[in-house]
Amino acid sequence: MNVKTIFTAAIFAVASLNAAAQTTTTARPVSSLKNDKHRINQGVKSGELTRAEATRLRAQTLRLKQEKKITSKMVLVLQSVKI
Repeated sequence: MNVKTIFTAAIFAVASLNAAAQTTTTARPVSSLKNDKHRINQGVKSGELTRAEATRLRAQTLRLKQEKKITSKMVLVLQSVKI
């Protein structure tokens, strides 16, 4: 594969991840994601969230963290590719 093909594939991968993230939730800063576990636990403790809702929110938070990690890796790859 040549560099342009790899670069194009990487751009499409990042765009797909960003599109998927936008359809599920809005973008939030990483510091906000770090506090999610505490907020979810507080919601369960106060009775504002059911266990099922908390489980769904935890899974969603995990997916967002994974997508951010993948996206940041793709940015590093794209920065290292010279056209």
